[in-house]
Amino acid sequence: MMTRLYFETLVVTFFLATGMTKLQCSSEPSCQCLMDNDRLYADCSRLNLTESPVFSPNVKIINLSHNNLTCLPLRERIPDGLVHLDLSYNRIHTLSGNSFQGLRNLTKLLLQYNELQIQNPSHTEGIFKDLMNIQIIDLSYNTKLTFKVLRSLSFDLQNTSIRILRLNKIHCTFGMGTKIMVEDFKFLQFTELKELHLDSNRIEMLEPTAILCHPGYVLDTCNESSNDPVPYCASTNNPDFEITLGSAHVNSKDLSMRNKNRRSSEILNSSDVMSREIENQSKYNMEDLCVLHDEWIPFPVPKGLEVIYFNNSNQRFKIFELFLSNNNITHVYLQDNAFYSWDGPVHNLNSIKVLNLSNNFCSHVSENFFQYAGSLKELYLGNNILGFSLASDMKGLIFRNLRKLEMLDLKENRISTLPKTVFQNLVNLKYLDLSKNFLKKWEINTSYMKIVYSIELSNNEITSLSEGDMKAFDRLGSTKTLSMNFLKNSFICICRTINFMKWMEERNKTKKINFLHFDNYNCTEDAEHERKVLKFDKIKSHILNLQRECRSFSTIIFVTTGTLVCFLFILCTGLAYRYRWKLRYFYYMTKSRFHQYKSLRSENLPLNQYDAFVSYADEDRSFVMRMIKKLEEEEGIKLCIHQRDFVPGFDIAENIITAVNKSRKTIILLSPNFIKSSWCMYELHIAKMEEIYSRNDENVIFLILYETLPLKDIPLTLMDLITQKTYIEFPNDDQEFSDDVFWNTLKGSLQ
Repeated sequence: MMTRLYFETLVVTFFLATGMTKLQCSSEPSCQCLMDNDRLYADCSRLNLTESPVFSPNVKIINLSHNNLTCLPLRERIPDGLVHLDLSYNRIHTLSGNSFQGLRNLTKLLLQYNELQIQNPSHTEGIFKDLMNIQIIDLSYNTKLTFKVLRSLSFDLQNTSIRILRLNKIHCTFGMGTKIMVEDFKFLQFTELKELHLDSNRIEMLEPTAILCHPGYVLDTCNESSNDPVPYCASTNNPDFEITLGSAHVNSKDLSMRNKNRRSSEILNSSDVMSREIENQSKYNMEDLCVLHDEWIPFPVPKGLEVIYFNNSNQRFKIFELFLSNNNITHVYLQDNAFYSWDGPVHNLNSIKVLNLSNNFCSHVSENFFQYAGSLKELYLGNNILGFSLASDMKGLIFRNLRKLEMLDLKENRISTLPKTVFQNLVNLKYLDLSKNFLKKWEINTSYMKIVYSIELSNNEITSLSEGDMKAFDRLGSTKTLSMNFLKNSFICICRTINFMKWMEERNKTKKINFLHFDNYNCTEDAEHERKVLKFDKIKSHILNLQRECRSFSTIIFVTTGTLVCFLFILCTGLAYRYRWKLRYFYYMTKSRFHQYKSLRSENLPLNQYDAFVSYADEDRSFVMRMIKKLEEEEGIKLCIHQRDFVPGFDIAENIITAVNKSRKTIILLSPNFIKSSWCMYELHIAKMEEIYSRNDENVIFLILYETLPLKDIPLTLMDLITQKTYIEFPNDDQEFSDDVFWNTLKGSLQ
């Protein structure tokens, strides 16, 4: 045997050395014989074969896919040293016999897309037991095989090196639902299985303890007939094991998303059938996973489970408060479903690093949803409707426990405004994505985000940044290069935003802040009759033009404003001077009526408390003393004399206005000394205001020419008064008759 093998090796080496690639490796001349990594490869695919040919003993890889084989190859036709055997896409209908007996070197066996079925499960016992080095077995898409094969298959593989077991769609799509029992997988716990695929098997029921007894975590997400299934990969106690609920298997070390939309059935659907099949076991459906009869039920999770893919499953429900058993889950992918409300919290997520909840049409997230996800580093919430929930989070409670979060994706969430403190607890945030929202201005306090290095703000409605925001971003970029993306925002290039334009141009030039796609930014210039769109690739020239326009415009505004202010000042000053006495009169009248001058304005006093108020200069006091004697003592006419009747402690102006207002007449004692006294002139003007505005043009003022006035010294206002009103002169001729006439005339006028 060894001599024959040695001879065949020499023949193969000879053919390769002479450049001949056509080798004889089987009894079928149409098969191609090639070398694959120093292994002889017999490619007999797509030849419409109905039975397997005889293969040379030195063949290591056999491809019999896409033929019309109806049964497994006879054992004597397959070499003992075979490594790979591909029998997919045939019509093989039985799994029995000794077809794989002694194939201890076989590592890969592909039997997908056949017509395999089990008439008697005992006939399959021992068929895989000799495959000690097998690593991959694929029995997928044998819809008549059903889960009858599981127990014998798991028993045969318990002592093998199996790593990947694919059993996708081995159950009829439109048949009865599948149930998983403890016995189905219990022997796989002794293997080093890393991937168990159970896509599209209509798994609707399971024995609750089966989740903990078998190494896999079994769920099904497909209800339809398709050649492109929704995959499921179960988990084992092996720490590298994972569970996938998407459409393409992803290794725990390769987290790339390659998913296709597929419809899925309800998960762990508890029904009447389940209650009959599983006695004395817990029964629950998806919503009952949270609470049952007011008693919390932990959802059992294998400790080795690290990655969960449940994306593209078309599930629609609220995420209620959920208790998980102790676990090591690090990655959870729930995107592309319809989890429209996140109430939570989900307990026991102590090891989670990545959570993807994007594209779920969610409009509500509670303040406690992320309460037990403190170890999160990446959070994807894009393409939801979280704008209203975040806008109302004035105290930053939603993300308060995510102090280790490094990446936050909130794009396409219809966010128009965000509170200043919404991210105040994200002290380790490095990347923030707020693109494709409706933000019109940046109001977020960035002093908490000290290590952030990338902020995505493209496709928003931001017109400019305030001075405070620019200083805040400068602080963020002072110790590292800060990347920002403002592409497709609504920037405006006007005088008001010129500082923002200069800031962006300068920071981009010095690279203190890296504005991504800077040359593709646009800003709108408000022209007189049109709106011009300017590109940022020539922003420097735009800024220079804008500076010139703003400078000339500012000059015009300054000159115009200054002229207007001066005009208004002169106008107001002239009006105030023109009506100064009127203003002063109304001021003191209002002040006396509505403030504390009760002693002078008491309601108990008569309206005309005095017969006359005497306005005189102090130098003419001797004449006033004669007036008191002649009028008050002899005639009983009551006079108001400022030296005697003014109330101490009050303003002189207030006393004057009160005296004029409470007197029927105001006697003006004209003399050169009167003209020189400012207070006397004030009393004269107040008496005129009283006559005009309070007495309805009643004759209030009574003029006495005490001494002759030089014409050049008489003010115009007094001259107008003298020419308009009749006055009497005090006789200075020392004649008793003249003196009596004066006093009688004065007394008659006052009475």
